[in-house]
Amino acid sequence: MLSSPTLQRGVGFRPKSRKRGRSFNLEDLSKKINQGQENKTFNNLNRDKDYIMNSNRFIGCCGAYCKTCQVYLQGYCKGCKLGFDTGERDINKAKCKIKVCCFRDHKFDTCADCIKLESCKIMIDWYAHKGYKYKKYKEAIQFIKKNGYSKFLKLANKWKGAYGKLE
Repeated sequence: MLSSPTLQRGVGFRPKSRKRGRSFNLEDLSKKINQGQENKTFNNLNRDKDYIMNSNRFIGCCGAYCKTCQVYLQGYCKGCKLGFDTGERDINKAKCKIKVCCFRDHKFDTCADCIKLESCKIMIDWYAHKGYKYKKYKEAIQFIKKNGYSKFLKLANKWKGAYGKLE
């Protein structure tokens, strides 16, 4: 069973005192993992304790990083993929086209894993939105594609929001 000292605020797990959204109950999740219950949608994922703490699960398919996102940390968002990967949330009810294509249909961590990224209409339309964050999300996906997840996470864990510097 996972130890509770690793679950400090800012690590990505919401305390039960949050007003909005469903709190993440790590103890119940650990029991499900230990009992071998399979998620109907993602039954091919490895659900050991290392996976639950894996920071890749905090990277949105589009390149947003939930682990440092203030909206997520303040409890106003459930996270891009969090809960869908463990069965706490139903991926078939997801409204995000990117998440459905990337995570449900292709079982990728992010769109950086897709060979069709540059020609994908969903991603072209998403990154064409006006706004600084879309440019930063695109940079994040391109950085992951070029440098890998571990280099991305070393930088992203220092951010103060869902995006930041990739230098």
